Amino acid sequence: ELDETVKVKLTIEYAGEAFSGFQRQAGQQTVQGSIEAALSTMFAGYAKKTGLNAPEECLLTGAGRTDAG
Repeated sequence: ELDETVKVKLTIEYAGEAFSGFQRQAGQQTVQGSIEAALSTMFAGYAKKTGLNAPEECLLTGAGRTDAG
């Protein structure tokens, strides 16, 4: 049995003015939600091209700090 979980480390930096914080929130544009949506789209396109299975959604776990200003 294969473990289909893929773990990667992303180091990101962003200007936060366009977001309602990092963590996913219903009805709000967040950094986590935006990255998850982009990764899900990317993996779905790859799966279609290669015929491999893709996850229905990609979920992130964030760890870090926020600096005001």
